Amino acid sequence: MKKLVGQQLNDAIEKELRAMVREGFDVSPISNKNLYNRLKSKGIISGAISTLTSRKSLIEHYKKTQLDEVGGTLGDSLRNGSTQSRAELIKANATLREQVEESKEQLKQNVDTVIKIITEIKATGIHRNVERTLSPFFLRELERKKLNNIHEEDEEDEEL
Repeated sequence: MKKLVGQQLNDAIEKELRAMVREGFDVSPISNKNLYNRLKSKGIISGAISTLTSRKSLIEHYKKTQLDEVGGTLGDSLRNGSTQSRAELIKANATLREQVEESKEQLKQNVDTVIKIITEIKATGIHRNVERTLSPFFLRELERKKLNNIHEEDEEDEEL
């Protein structure tokens, strides 16, 4: 295939960008590197990635178009992430990690509280088959708690 230059190259690049938009972000995320690899593998360009530098606005237009089609939280994150600096992204990531750890601790506290409530209900005899109303998660946690209590009692007996 004859190497393309000028407007013919622009048209070929735009055609490839449209194909990437059609394929979607999951299959073909638009970036200079991905576009370069696709064009090179098809024999459309033979030079370095710098061939695309002068076409940055064209690539950015199609990249924005592709990202606009991605919905939900992922879409918001992708659109916002592309305008943030590396330092801002690192800071945001650290904040999210802290929130995840706080959420895990809160979940643990909530599970322990619900298990205590279930144990009290069973101990008072108000409702003997409370397990019927529990999710599999709580059933596993209740069983884990029972096993921990048994092991603790065994250790206390050994100490005596």
